[in-house]
Amino acid sequence: MNEQVIPKPKFQVLNLYLVVSYTVFLILAIILYSVIVVFPTMYTAQETRVPDVLSLSQEEAETLLKDAGLQNFDIHHLPSEDFSEGEVIRISPVPGTRVKLNSRVSIHIAE
Repeated sequence: MNEQVIPKPKFQVLNLYLVVSYTVFLILAIILYSVIVVFPTMYTAQETRVPDVLSLSQEEAETLLKDAGLQNFDIHHLPSEDFSEGEVIRISPVPGTRVKLNSRVSIHIAE
């Protein structure tokens, strides 16, 4: 028996190439978008600004720091004649400084 090979019409082959090309293009576009937009935000440390807590009470200062995402802070008590007892007289880093979330902050409280 002689079997004849029937060639596929050209438009079917062209459609196949278009579908494959379009699929590859979409996959590459998704990968490029992920590399440029999604991945950098996943690996960037979030930052916040140190709030101005000078002259506030220790409790108020701690609340503002926690609200700003700064959970780790050291409290030091220093004698002071210029501030009332229990007020924040100094903070490090300086208020307004951009720091990473959960950075350590030092609060100095007047005795």
